Amino acid sequence: MREEKAALRAAMQQRRAAEDAAMRAQRSARAQQHLVELPEFGRAGTIAFYWAMAEEVDTQHAIATALGQGRRVALPRVTRRAGIRQMMFHQYTGSPAELVPGPFGLTEPAATAPVVEPEEMDLVVVPGLAFDGQGGRLGYGGGYYDRFLPLVRPEVPRFGFCFAFQVQTASVPRGSHDILVHGTVTDAEVRRF
Repeated sequence: MREEKAALRAAMQQRRAAEDAAMRAQRSARAQQHLVELPEFGRAGTIAFYWAMAEEVDTQHAIATALGQGRRVALPRVTRRAGIRQMMFHQYTGSPAELVPGPFGLTEPAATAPVVEPEEMDLVVVPGLAFDGQGGRLGYGGGYYDRFLPLVRPEVPRFGFCFAFQVQTASVPRGSHDILVHGTVTDAEVRRF
């Protein structure tokens, strides 16, 4: 399974990297519009987002929309406790000064930002390299979301956020520790599982 995951990760990273910047921006705009129109988005008081990397679907417009609607936005920060890397979420209020460079080329909130506990989340926007029609998700290999998502209340919707070409017709390889999402939001459509 490790080799299958590695091959699919490499293929998806290559496909995203080949995307024209203008097309990526257009697709990102459509995906973000689908996200902010979700009924689950409209009901959420606290939303767990992530600050997208260059080749991911952009999240900044959706984050700004959430903040403009008075919602609390939480962004992940990678920390190290007892020698183990883990992910915690911190509140983001909209000022770029609140963001700092993190590991793996990530942009994350400063350590001084208030912590948002997993049980406070009302919606989780989940990054990934590939998803399938059963809720399977292939992440970047660190297992951060697989460790975080079980801490969120089970009824809280979690949507994979990606480009349409990242949703596979075949199942993505997954093990017993890989946590499913409840749906995907892409530039083409919203799917619930």
